[in-house]
Formats: sequence, C-alpha cells, structure tokens
Amino acid sequence: MVEEFKEKFKEILKIIKNDKGDVVLFALIKMDELVDRWTIIISASWAKEGDTDVFKYILKLIKSNLSEEELSTMARIGIFPKTDNFIQLLLK
Repeated sequence: MVEEFKEKFKEILKIIKNDKGDVVLFALIKMDELVDRWTIIISASWAKEGDTDVFKYILKLIKSNLSEEELSTMARIGIFPKTDNFIQLLLK
C-alpha cells in the first residue's frame, strides 16, 4: 500500500506544479510513529501560510486522489514559506 500511496502523491505533485507552478518542497512525512499518520509539508512561492484557498485546493486534490482508507492515515497539511526554519532544515 505504501508504494501506491507514494505514487498517488507523485501524481498530486504533478497536478500542483501544472496548475500553480514550481514547488520548493513537497514532503510526505510520518511525524510520529505512535500515531502512525502522515503529514504533508508544502512550500512554494505561491503558497502562503494561512492562505485558506491554497489549503482548500490541496485538500481537494488529496480527497479526489486518495481512497477513504488512505485519507484516514492523513494527519495534517502544513503550508510554509521557503524562509521558515523548518523548511530550511528539511531542504538541507
């Protein structure tokens, strides 16, 4: 299931790049092994932290590409500017 899950996110990233433009970072991270849920981290010049339209756009893509079972493994979506310390650490 994990490989199929990753492939679906590769497709989601392709759609995002086609619709919105370049993405600095698009990561699917399991933040906590105890909870066993995934977090999506995205950073792009067009994706501003707190922008509900971008959040809704990404959420809609995820919902339309994942099964109910896969959706249940999602914990959160984080949208960050490239200058955020967390993003800079991930890029290193």
